[in-house]
Amino acid sequence: MPALEESLLAFDQVLPSADADVRDLLLDIRDAVIRTKTELDRIHISSLPFPSGIQAICFDCGEKNLDVVYTSTRDRHQLCAPCFHTREERGAARTKSGSPPSNVH
Repeated sequence: MPALEESLLAFDQVLPSADADVRDLLLDIRDAVIRTKTELDRIHISSLPFPSGIQAICFDCGEKNLDVVYTSTRDRHQLCAPCFHTREERGAARTKSGSPPSNVH
């Protein structure tokens, strides 16, 4: 997450100018953010095939009528094509070269 790392660097640069009364609180919040990100990065959800009769649901928009599903390699979220492409445009998703999306049956 480059955006988080960049934000933490900017935070560290302005922290010395914060009022002494709130500096310790801000440091505690910063440490909590880092601990939370570390724990979230450790979570791995297994991707199991959907049993017949169960449809995938897009994690971002909730769409249920999916012909194609994109699965996040990082967090295993199922995404519809429009939501995947939105994430891809923001730089939050990318396709593996040569890997087509999964077809939902």
